[in-house]
Amino acid sequence: SIIGEGSEFTGEFKVDGLIRIDGKFRGVIETNGKVLIGKTGVVDTDIKARVVVCGGSINGNIYASERIILLSTCRL
Repeated sequence: SIIGEGSEFTGEFKVDGLIRIDGKFRGVIETNGKVLIGKTGVVDTDIKARVVVCGGSINGNIYASERIILLSTCRL
């Protein structure tokens, strides 16, 4: 699932697999897979996932069961 650059989404996102966010998202993200937040991604959320990779901006908490990768462009 992808929230593309220039898109805005508010709500609950429960996915079985990968989600990539390059736009703006506010709400809740839950997955047993991976969450990728691109360089242009802005999220105001709590993230529950197996793996989280962030290159954008996160305002919230991250709960990862395996690992969290914060890239040099990440703002947390």
